[in-house]
Amino acid sequence: MDQAKTNLPNTTLISKSTSSLWRLRTHITGALVHTKAPCGKYAYGFVDLLQWPHDSNMTLSILLKVIYEFGKDHPMPSTLYLQMDNTCRENKNKYVLTCCALLVQLQIFQKVQINFLPVGHTH
Repeated sequence: MDQAKTNLPNTTLISKSTSSLWRLRTHITGALVHTKAPCGKYAYGFVDLLQWPHDSNMTLSILLKVIYEFGKDHPMPSTLYLQMDNTCRENKNKYVLTCCALLVQLQIFQKVQINFLPVGHTH
């Protein structure tokens, strides 16, 4: 998604008088947890005002927050399946892989499987 679409205020029609107004830049990151529960999935959304770098620190903070929040009310599955964008800056790097290995070593999950989306994918 074009991140400019998350700028605030977000209007569908931009008039000549409002086109030059300053807009608050935001970034939205989403996470879906698929389960066998009757509802099927849980959605988590994270909004930041570009005050943090969008790197592996942000990815891991969101991942661990989702695992923590979901684990408060639900049993953890034996395998964690991650589907992530194919970017080395945020996802495909030694920090994310080390965190996944730590989740297995701490016996939070028995296995972690990471799938990277193809280049040029659409959501």
